[in-house]
Amino acid sequence: MATVAAVLLWAGGAAAPLLLGSTPIVADVVAQVAGPAFVVEALIPRGVDPHAFEPTPRDVQRLLEATVIFVSGAGLEAGLSPFLALPEVREKVVDLSQGLPLLPAPAHGEDDHDEDHAWDPHVWWDPTLVALWVARIQEFLSARFPKLAGELAARAARYLDELSALDAWIQAEVARIPEERRLLVTDHYVLGYFARRYGFTVVGALVPSHETLAEPSPKELAALEEKIQVLGIPAIFTSYETPLARRVALDTGARLVLLPAETLAEGGGYLEMMREAVRRIVEALRP
Repeated sequence: MATVAAVLLWAGGAAAPLLLGSTPIVADVVAQVAGPAFVVEALIPRGVDPHAFEPTPRDVQRLLEATVIFVSGAGLEAGLSPFLALPEVREKVVDLSQGLPLLPAPAHGEDDHDEDHAWDPHVWWDPTLVALWVARIQEFLSARFPKLAGELAARAARYLDELSALDAWIQAEVARIPEERRLLVTDHYVLGYFARRYGFTVVGALVPSHETLAEPSPKELAALEEKIQVLGIPAIFTSYETPLARRVALDTGARLVLLPAETLAEGGGYLEMMREAVRRIVEALRP
C-alpha cells in the first residue's frame, strides 16, 4: 500500500514512519487517515484468509521495523499473538476493537469458551464501527505526530463523510429486500455486525464458528441444511468456494455466492469491497 510515501523523507532525513495494518482492510482505513506523510502497509497479503495466516521471518522483521501496528483485534489476529506479544512489538500495537460494542462469538465446542475467542471480530461489516476505527487512528497518530494533527483531522473528516455515505447507501440497497427474505447463511459467522446494523437474521453457518479453521459436526450440518430447505433460503454466502460449501449447495438447492468478506481485491479499498459485497447480497436475496 506504500505509494508516494515510500520515497518521502521524514524531518531530518529519516525514512517516513512505517504504519502496519494487520489486514488489508485495516491498512486501507489507516492509509485514508494517515496520508502521504507515512508508509502504510498490510501485514497479511490481499486474498489471504486472516484466520489461517502464518507469518514468515520477513513478516516478523516488518513488525520489528514498524513505528505503529494497527490490528483489528477481538481475536482476529489470534495466530499472530505470540509475535504481537514480543517485547519489541507489543508497545507499538493499537487494538482497534477496544471500546467497540462487540458481539459475542457463537459457541462451537469447548474451545470457543476460551477468553481469546469470546468476541466476533468481523466489525468492519458495520461502517459505523469503522468510523470509530477512524477516530481512534486519528487520535493516536495526532498524539504521536502533533505537527500533522491538522492534516490528520482533515483527512479523517473526509473519510468519515465517505463512511456515512456508504452506510446510507447500504440502507437504501437493503430496503430492496423484503424483511422476510433478509436471512443469511454464510461459510462461517462473518456477517453478524452487518445483520445487526441492517436488520438481517443470521440463520447459520457451514462452519458454526467465527473463524474458518473449525469444522462442523454431521449433526450441525444436517440441521443447517434442514433450515435452508424449510426457510427456502436462496443463497449461501461464502468467502472461499470449498468442497463443503459446494456439497451443501448441492444438497439444498441454494446457490453459492462468493462474497469479499475478510480481505480486499487488488486495486480496491474497503469502500469498494463493501459496495460490491452488498450488491451481491441484494442481488441474491431480493425477489
